[in-house]
Amino acid sequence: MKGLLMWSIGKFLSEFQKNSSSWVNTVVMIIGLAMLGFAAYKIARGVISKKGDTNWVMVIIMIVLGAYMFANGTSSLTTLGNTGKDAVVKMGGDDRHGMPSSTILWYLP
Repeated sequence: MKGLLMWSIGKFLSEFQKNSSSWVNTVVMIIGLAMLGFAAYKIARGVISKKGDTNWVMVIIMIVLGAYMFANGTSSLTTLGNTGKDAVVKMGGDDRHGMPSSTILWYLP
């Protein structure tokens, strides 16, 4: 009985590991779709409303990021993270053991 229980837990964990990447990808795509929907709402509200309180820069950023996340899923987050890391490393000067040099650490809180 114990071997059967361990086998099912091991199988569950291996299947979970296989499927979790696709689930996370789906969640990121849904977040991107929600960003696009909210941007469409803000556009409609901004065009219909006479107040003019719509932040159009934020709407454009939401459209760009939402479309990027919806189209690429988790690979978009990896790309954005690597771009940020590369920018920090370039500002710092060199890359020792994956960390920026001490020159940029003076400016970080």
